[in-house]
Amino acid sequence: MTIPGEATHNQCDVSHIRIMIRTVAGRLALGKMPGGTVALRCAHVVNAIAYIAFAPDDTGPATENPAMQAIRHWSVRHAGLLERVYALVEHALIAAGPMLARIGMARLERPVAAVERGVKGLLFDCRMCGQCTLSSTGMSCSMNCPKSLRNGPCGGVRQNGYCEVKPDRPCVWVEAWAGSRRMGKGGAIRNVQAAVDHRLIGRSSWLAVARGEHAKRK
Repeated sequence: MTIPGEATHNQCDVSHIRIMIRTVAGRLALGKMPGGTVALRCAHVVNAIAYIAFAPDDTGPATENPAMQAIRHWSVRHAGLLERVYALVEHALIAAGPMLARIGMARLERPVAAVERGVKGLLFDCRMCGQCTLSSTGMSCSMNCPKSLRNGPCGGVRQNGYCEVKPDRPCVWVEAWAGSRRMGKGGAIRNVQAAVDHRLIGRSSWLAVARGEHAKRK
């Protein structure tokens, strides 16, 4: 039996998740679902919830969450402060690199990525691309661009600076430029960023800094 909601993100709304949970619970109560299948179905439920929460906006609702937009604007307005915080965190991670390596980077990946997702998701609506460029893009996450543009805006930015695809929100690159003007090293916005390496999506950029990999990609 196929549980509704497994096919695509567009189908995975809240009602489908409820159906999935009820179906798993019902079949488990009837003893018709072996342990391995229970784990698999539960994973589907968790993945569906996570995908809805963190999927790019181009697959999400047309209107952005006002609270998230306000927090993202706050981060851009305080890009200078966050730049200094980022520098401190970067130095701390590099210094802790040898100790983290002894613990085991692979062992730390999941818990550190979860914390990173929570912190950066709140402040920047982070998409966990694994190749963070916030310090080069005015503390505006370029992965929030519906077109996933990593090196500047498209030609469709509206006259008011809002997005062509999402007209209710400012262009992330207009925000990035504004944030970069508030940063000591704001000129880094002119650096050409490499294309997204999809093998790193979901991985911790913090641990990449600790391993020295982030510096190599700059």
